[in-house]
Order: sequence, then structure tokens, then C-alpha cells
Amino acid sequence: MSAAIGEIVERATTALGFTPDVTINGPVDTYTRDEAGIALEAALTEALSNTARHAHATTCYIHATASEHQLALRVSDNGTGITPGH
Repeated sequence: MSAAIGEIVERATTALGFTPDVTINGPVDTYTRDEAGIALEAALTEALSNTARHAHATTCYIHATASEHQLALRVSDNGTGITPGH
């Protein structure tokens, strides 16, 4: 697992009440110090925070993929989302 992603997941686990399932494909750690890697970390932190606060989820899946010229992140959960009116 990417060290940065692992740290973010570890910090979010208590708030979530479970550990997300993480899949990493490719050299995600090579992006750690560049703009794309910083953006991925921010997006993952926000996604897990929103899942913990609003989704009422019991599972969460994180899929990060990297290639020489591309970095992608997908976060999904089985939650219901924000209750209307809140």
C-alpha cells in the first residue's frame, strides 16, 4: 500500500468504524511529492471524511491507479448519503 494512502486510511478508520478496502495499482508512491499526489491525498482525505460524517456506510472501497503519466483515485461506499434537509 502507498505509505501516504495508508496513513490517511489509518487516521479515518476510527471515524468510519471500519477499515476501508484499499487496492493500489501501479507506482502511486512515485507521485508523493508532486501536485497530482498532493491532490490525490487531499481528495482521499475529504472523501473519507464525508463518508464518515454523512454516508452511514459499513464498507468503503479505495482504488488508486498510477502509470507513468496518470494518477487516478476512486472512492466508493455502500452508504445512503446525506439525509434531505440536513
